Amino acid sequence: MNLSNEQNDGWLKYYKDQTGRPPRAILSKAVSCCAEADGTTPRRAADLGCGEGTETLALLRLGWHVLAIDQKPEAIALLEEKVDPEHRALLATRVAIMETFDLPPLDLFLACFSLPFCRPAYFPALWETVKKSLVPGGIFAGQLFGLRDSWASNHQMTFHAREGIEELLGSFDVIELREEEEDGHASSGPKHWHLFHVVARKKL
Repeated sequence: MNLSNEQNDGWLKYYKDQTGRPPRAILSKAVSCCAEADGTTPRRAADLGCGEGTETLALLRLGWHVLAIDQKPEAIALLEEKVDPEHRALLATRVAIMETFDLPPLDLFLACFSLPFCRPAYFPALWETVKKSLVPGGIFAGQLFGLRDSWASNHQMTFHAREGIEELLGSFDVIELREEEEDGHASSGPKHWHLFHVVARKKL
């Protein structure tokens, strides 16, 4: 089996492991923050690294229009199998690596555990794309990995010090910036997690 097949098997295992879990808590907080902006719930979101679709499906059930993006066609296929017929018109999907896409205007950009998988050389341009896509008052919600994460030796991924994250968020009003560090597990096995949970509103 070549490396590409091994990587694909790893992602398929990850999607299987994720199936059936509840939506991540950060999504509920982000949706609440969007509703607080003007008393109504905005309806345009992108879910970067949507995987098997748990968060995308939750947004669709709330009536959001969602652009679901993943680099793996298998992930998009799994998502589309789960979409209820009454929600299909609300969903757009895109198979793309995060270093090359563009985005429409958005009220919410969701990136659950996906941004760290951007290669470091491309991260600044990706972050500019995210910022430009959000309308004033729009919400960014997601995770970034810290320097003490056990994957930090992987030079194909991006890791940040807290100060660097605060600099990234200079054009946002920070709602939550919560640091978490603990020993745990990933689909690949034992892992030391060092990550930052971020919810922030683009300044008006």
